[in-house]
Amino acid sequence: MMVFLRMLKLGCEPDKYTYNTLINGFLNLGVFDKGWVLHQQMVEFGLEPDVVSYQLMIGKYCKHHKADCALVLFNNMIQSNVAPSVHSYTALISALYKENRLAEVDDLCNKMLDNGLVPDHVMFFTLISNHPRGSEISLACTFLQEIAKKGCGIDLSYIPSPTSRKVTTDLILDIDHLLREIVARSLPLANVAFNIYMIALCLGGKLVSAQHCMDKMASFSLQPSLSAYNSMIKCLYQKGLLEDAESLVEVMQDQGQVPNQATFLIMSGLKPSVAIYDSIIGCLGRKKTINEALELFRRMLEAGIYPEETMFVTMINALSRNGRAIQAHELFDKMLEDGVQPSHYAYTALINGLVMKTMIEKGCVYLD
Repeated sequence: MMVFLRMLKLGCEPDKYTYNTLINGFLNLGVFDKGWVLHQQMVEFGLEPDVVSYQLMIGKYCKHHKADCALVLFNNMIQSNVAPSVHSYTALISALYKENRLAEVDDLCNKMLDNGLVPDHVMFFTLISNHPRGSEISLACTFLQEIAKKGCGIDLSYIPSPTSRKVTTDLILDIDHLLREIVARSLPLANVAFNIYMIALCLGGKLVSAQHCMDKMASFSLQPSLSAYNSMIKCLYQKGLLEDAESLVEVMQDQGQVPNQATFLIMSGLKPSVAIYDSIIGCLGRKKTINEALELFRRMLEAGIYPEETMFVTMINALSRNGRAIQAHELFDKMLEDGVQPSHYAYTALINGLVMKTMIEKGCVYLD
């Protein structure tokens, strides 16, 4: 804000990107009034808020349980002839579900489809999480038809509506046909379509079909989304295939997907081993999400799972990588107090973090 005020004083005119960045910053801090003031100032300066401006504010209002404020912005957006994105609809629908405002959810869904927007896998996951069990394949087929029709321009007049289908096998045949048609026209949309289908199969407990779907994605060089991976991990756990679930977490990380809180919650419900915690915390440390790594480490301790030397090294390394040398040093001392003998890996991780923070003398102490 100091830089922004200096800009104004010097006569430099801020653009929409500057305003959006500041608005996002205030909203992330939960300071909605200042975000709104900047939004109004932006308009007064003759800069029309774009889809990003509205999406930022709608998303944050929804996250903080301010659905009515988000709806006001949404209506302002439409009146200003700014077309809402599917992400704005998704945030609103999720917030309305939490308040059990189902009639408004149906109205928004219809508006979105009437406006020709192509739904994505995030929207599908939001809807299916609030639908009765058993409707997964039917809803997936509806979404794939929308993707095929509005995203790829495919004529679907010859395909019956999903609700008119009597048995699931007919729906699956329709979905297989739709996937072939979508793949032939757009791989990015095929990625969305496969993710939707994979999530639906996992939530419906159809593990073998979901694995086949994932293999098919790989044959087209497509990757499951984080939601799809989490759905598969949950399905594997529910089937008692714990080792397969752990292996899938490793595959997921190898492909650049960082486990999130949902991944952890799935695993924590089934008493994960130190190896699972070690794997996820290591990944979080590499991805610079140290606060999540610390929270996971804390929960591990609360769950009564005591870290071994390898786990200490992973956590010390994560702290050191993220500039938390003091905390890494405290954890190292805690390890010694608890009688855990550090290996040279633990010393290396600690010394590296101390050197990065220019704490050379302390590093030399541990080197000795």
